[in-house]
Amino acid sequence: MRQGTPPPDRPEGVRHVLEGRVDTTGGARRGGEHVELDTSITTDEIHIALRQLARKKTPGMDGLPVEYYAMFAKQLSTPYLEVLREAQMRGVTQRLAKH
Repeated sequence: MRQGTPPPDRPEGVRHVLEGRVDTTGGARRGGEHVELDTSITTDEIHIALRQLARKKTPGMDGLPVEYYAMFAKQLSTPYLEVLREAQMRGVTQRLAKH
């Protein structure tokens, strides 16, 4: 999947998750086209992504501000990865990406 190099501060696999382009097969969508990720997302990539979330944004459905996730990124990386994997197994990520 090397159709372009992601910015060095945003791992490609994490960028696809954050942009809602991960589907139940472990691939990603770019411009409507299905492409496979080269590797699984790691806790290190999630840690980086959580630390880089834009600040001063409205809290999400859980009511927690972005600053919470950034502050506890290291502690949240492993549980967050487990949730993403479970959601992917159940097909939740694909349904969320359609909204």
